[in-house]
Amino acid sequence: LSRVSRINKNLLLLAKVDNEQFNSSEKLELSAFISHSLTLFEDYIEAKSISVKTHFVENTLLTTNEFLLETLLHNLISNAIKYSDPNSEIQLETSSNGFSIKNEGHEPLSSEEIFLRFKRSTAAETGSGLGLSIVQEICNKYHWQINYRFENKQHIFAINWT
Repeated sequence: LSRVSRINKNLLLLAKVDNEQFNSSEKLELSAFISHSLTLFEDYIEAKSISVKTHFVENTLLTTNEFLLETLLHNLISNAIKYSDPNSEIQLETSSNGFSIKNEGHEPLSSEEIFLRFKRSTAAETGSGLGLSIVQEICNKYHWQINYRFENKQHIFAINWT
C-alpha cells in the first residue's frame, strides 16, 4: 500500500510538471539547498558509512520553483545513497553553469532507459522507477540539460543550465 501510494504521488507530480502547474519561481542559492538536502539524509549516509565530498561555487543562483529544486536534489541524492556501497564516497559539485553528483558503482546503467518511467536498475529494488523521470521532467521544464555517464567506476549525473 505504501509503495502504491508513493507511485501515485510521483505520477501526480509528473502530471503537474507536465501541465505547467509549478509556475512560481524565485532566485534560489543552489549550494544552500544541497547542504540542506544533505542534512535530511544524514542518518542514511551515516548508516552506510558513506563519505560526502562537496565543492560548491557559492552564490550560484537559479530561478526556479523551490519545491521542484528540492525534489530534484532529493531524488538525485537519495539514488546516490541507495545505490552506493557501504564505506564509499559521494561527490557533489556546483559551478556557475551546472551541478553534478557522483557515486561509486560497479557497472554502467542503461543510458537508453535510465530516464524512462518505471525503469529500475534491478528488479529487486523497491523504488518506483519514477525518480529519474521526475528529475528529467524538472530539467525539461527549465530547459536544463541532464546527462548520465559512467567513468572510473562512478555514476555521474550532471545538470547544465547554460
